[in-house]
Amino acid sequence: MASICSLVSAHVTSNMAVSRLADHSTARDLQPVLELSGSAIETRKEKFRRGRWSARWNSPRLLMQRRKNMISLKVVKQESPPDLSPPIPEYVAGPLDDVFLKLFRRKMAEEVGWDSKKSGYDGLIEVVKHLYTGSSSKEATEAATVRVLTSLFPAWLLPLFRQLITPLAEGKVAAVMTAFVTQATCQWLMGPCTVNEVTLADGSVLLSGVYVHKCKYLEESKCAGICTHTCKIPTQTFIKEYMAIPLAMEPNFDDFSCQFKYGVAAPPRDEDPGLQTPCLSICPTAITRSSLRRNLQKEQCPQVCLVIAHGEV
Repeated sequence: MASICSLVSAHVTSNMAVSRLADHSTARDLQPVLELSGSAIETRKEKFRRGRWSARWNSPRLLMQRRKNMISLKVVKQESPPDLSPPIPEYVAGPLDDVFLKLFRRKMAEEVGWDSKKSGYDGLIEVVKHLYTGSSSKEATEAATVRVLTSLFPAWLLPLFRQLITPLAEGKVAAVMTAFVTQATCQWLMGPCTVNEVTLADGSVLLSGVYVHKCKYLEESKCAGICTHTCKIPTQTFIKEYMAIPLAMEPNFDDFSCQFKYGVAAPPRDEDPGLQTPCLSICPTAITRSSLRRNLQKEQCPQVCLVIAHGEV
């Protein structure tokens, strides 16, 4: 009896094991099918979502908005180009700058016969304006400035320089020396400047230029006439006649920079762009004269008005 029971129990156990094994095999065989069906469902959902997103992204309204944004970005880039201009070097005033300023101002006041009550650079600009507005003609202003420049040097120095230095290397040594002296002694008047290369008439390149990054003299006076007739023309004349060095000065009335070109001849007066520049809009010496040019009111520098009044134009 016990053996029969054990046989029945073993049979049942074996049947249950076979059934479990069969169920496990079936589940294992069906797992790829279930996983495939699940991934298919997820794929369909993803395609549906992607289709909705693509339809929304490519809608006419969004396409038009993206096109407008691209056009606006291009306009902004065109209107605001990057500033690639080199930075203006910093200039630290030296102990001799105050001496140069006082000497130049004293000589200018002696020539004008009047001095300003203001101190420093502001007073110098007022004296220069007094010279400019009080002269009878532009030539008189230029001649007075040349006399001031000449009085700054000992009487023996300029003839000696012209005889000993200027003839060396066809004047190139003198041009280079004058450029470096200008940078070393005139930044108190013009502001930061650097020595650079210029192209001479024969096509050669010489380190005889001085680039003024932003001329303090022009910036403070705010007058193209003062720049031209108390600085540019007189300086060119002085360097050419008293030092025998050609000089062309090219002021830029837009950014207030200026390029000195020692060794390069200045253009004739009737071809000089500096003499054809109208009065700056910020010029404080501009006035209105209705009695000139057939009683038509026109704002211009007093120097121009004086020339017209004397029949020189």
